[in-house]
Amino acid sequence: MHQPRRVPLVHAQSPDELPAAVFKEMRKQAVADGAWALALRLLRVLNQRADVEVSPVELGFDEVELASPATLVWIAGIEAQKDPIEARGLLLQAIE
Repeated sequence: MHQPRRVPLVHAQSPDELPAAVFKEMRKQAVADGAWALALRLLRVLNQRADVEVSPVELGFDEVELASPATLVWIAGIEAQKDPIEARGLLLQAIE
């Protein structure tokens, strides 16, 4: 029986940059390209996984219109800091 070739962990999938730096660069490029939905989703990933702070002030009507249901729930969580009633409305919108 043929044994699969083992690749040392160091060379298998280790990126040259940390994931947060890669996602920040991807978001910067998405903004430059006008890919707003992608930029918003990358911001969500950076906020949730790389501790990038996002204020309710940074998220408005345009972002809500672009948001997938998962991103809408994330926006609602941030919005709840400022306006819990508005956040509730966003959650209702996500499930409709």
